[in-house]
Amino acid sequence: MNVLYVSPAGNDGWSGRLPEANAEKTDGPLATLAGARDAVRRLKRAGRLQHGFTVYLRGGRYAMTQSVRFGPEDSSGVCYANQPGERPVMDGSVLVSDWQATTVNGVVAWVADVSTILRRFPRQPRSLFVNGERRLRPSLPREGRFQIEDVPGNTVHSQLFDGVTSFVTAPGDLQEYKNLQDIEALVNHFWVEERMPLVGWNPLTRLLESSRKSIFCLKAAFGPEWATYRLENVFEALKEPGEWYVDRPAGRLYYVPMAGETVETCEIRLPVLTQLIVVQGDPAAGKYAEFICFRGLHLIHTDWEQVQGNVPEHNQKEVTPGVLLASDAQAAESCPGVFQLDGARNIAIEDCTIAHGGFYGISADHCRGLRIVGNHLHDLGGGGVKLRGTDANGPKELRSGEHRVSDNHIHHIGEVFKAAIGIIGTHVYATAIIHNHIHDTHYSGISVGWVWGYAPSVSCDNTIAYNHIHNIGRKVLSDMGAIYTLGVQPGTTIHHNLIHDVVTLHYGGWGIYPDEGSGHMVIENNVVFNTQESCLFVHYSRELIVRNNIFVGGKHSTISLGRSESHNSFTLTGNILVTDGGVLHHVGYASSAMKPTFLADHNLVWDLSSKTPHGTVVPGEKKTTITLAELRQAGTEAHSLVADPGFVPATHYAFALSADSPAHPMGFRAIDLSQVGPRVAEKRD
Repeated sequence: MNVLYVSPAGNDGWSGRLPEANAEKTDGPLATLAGARDAVRRLKRAGRLQHGFTVYLRGGRYAMTQSVRFGPEDSSGVCYANQPGERPVMDGSVLVSDWQATTVNGVVAWVADVSTILRRFPRQPRSLFVNGERRLRPSLPREGRFQIEDVPGNTVHSQLFDGVTSFVTAPGDLQEYKNLQDIEALVNHFWVEERMPLVGWNPLTRLLESSRKSIFCLKAAFGPEWATYRLENVFEALKEPGEWYVDRPAGRLYYVPMAGETVETCEIRLPVLTQLIVVQGDPAAGKYAEFICFRGLHLIHTDWEQVQGNVPEHNQKEVTPGVLLASDAQAAESCPGVFQLDGARNIAIEDCTIAHGGFYGISADHCRGLRIVGNHLHDLGGGGVKLRGTDANGPKELRSGEHRVSDNHIHHIGEVFKAAIGIIGTHVYATAIIHNHIHDTHYSGISVGWVWGYAPSVSCDNTIAYNHIHNIGRKVLSDMGAIYTLGVQPGTTIHHNLIHDVVTLHYGGWGIYPDEGSGHMVIENNVVFNTQESCLFVHYSRELIVRNNIFVGGKHSTISLGRSESHNSFTLTGNILVTDGGVLHHVGYASSAMKPTFLADHNLVWDLSSKTPHGTVVPGEKKTTITLAELRQAGTEAHSLVADPGFVPATHYAFALSADSPAHPMGFRAIDLSQVGPRVAEKRD
């Protein structure tokens, strides 16, 4: 028999060979995932582990008080799967009960003694879930954000990495608060949110001091304004329905119920774990955890902790070793996963749900050959999926690649770590990110790369295709794209993606965003519309090919180039480029002596408001707009057609073309987006 069973009604002292307990209650299913793992280990040591072995988890809730860890000794070809038709739930929380009515800050609230829980799990609780929904800690101000008045050690001309541990608050914004050191100041600026735990606030000087140093200078963005912030976990602000607070010294949990909630109808859960499943190999020693499958599991209710904070390799000199940072430099890159893998190979995570968590749903370091398919990842403090390897200078055994991340639904992420990304691959190669649906993020949807500039890169031969990405940014951070790349990536293709509704806090809400040094990629057959700024923004690049895309609108321009260089940045040909009162192209902060260094021709161009688009904005002491006629005379868009593309009402936002569209004679190939997004299991590859 090549099956074991696990059930919440089981017993880890039983054999696991029966799906239910026998009549004598002397044998039956195992009780825990850890118990099943141990039973498989025993079978393996005894030489009795058969090919195609499956551990079936019966439906119900599995209370977890410690992570289940798998290692090289568990490399076995075993699949841990849900019993068909049943829903096993791995739950990292404890139920809080014995609530009493009270009054706090003038409102009716409930209070419970959680001192026993805090002694057993000695950490600061940061998450609470009521009937499966995330509840928020009280914050100030109630609406909007506080404005930093001044930053000792910074000026408005400070460099990006001039971080600090203190700033001056404006008069009247703060007061002396209870449990001050449990309060955090959250500073949104650039493309990160700094989380700065308070250690002191002087009511006379109004100087706020933090135990962590901001990763960046505390400007709002690349301008003269200071950043804004809010305070989180303030007892005195506990007033709004749905808010909660743990008074750690007193061991008491307060909750302000929402309309219609009663103690009898509420299941209130306090997470006690941050991670539920950990697969840990030792890649430096050549020992990998391999050939394990996880299918149909539900992982819920986990907490988060503030991570160390990290900066890219080329900026290591900017920070002081050992100093705790208030944020990663980008993408919440050091945030781990609820499902964590390190040094794993040929692991499958399929049709699982990971929700109501504090970290990334799935995080994999130094892994190869992962199959992450058909999962539902949502309501997460971090992002959806994070794949991380070493750079071109690192040991080959630590490299990451040959992954498939497909058919996942990822949404409402970055609930804690705002800069987290739907799917990110740092230093990955030969990885397919396809057929995913990603929406409601605070930062980018998909990101691949991690080398700034033209340095050698591991990233190559990646595919980003058939993804539906929308509602990105939500006006929380800046400098983002629905698809964001970094560095030279030969062989990488971005095609058949549907992108729309990208908004930003200060600047940089782009559709497809090849950032610093992105090069040698092909971008084709994508549909991008309704972006706050350009549909395609190329910061600086080398030899990109951009063809047969539909780019509609963009607040300022349809296409942007951030910096002109001496080589060809990209070739733009065979596209449909539609503006709505904006400009066709925009060239950013290059020297006024340099002309735009991209090739654009044989496109169909149109302006929804004036029919003939403006041409190109070029830099200089005064920005100059070159008309389309002048642009064509100079050789750019010389053979492009100015005509209404003839869009017809479309399914899947596909911007279908009418039969008599002028795009057809010019050779434009219809973009079929009917396969965008997750597929049913029978049609996956």
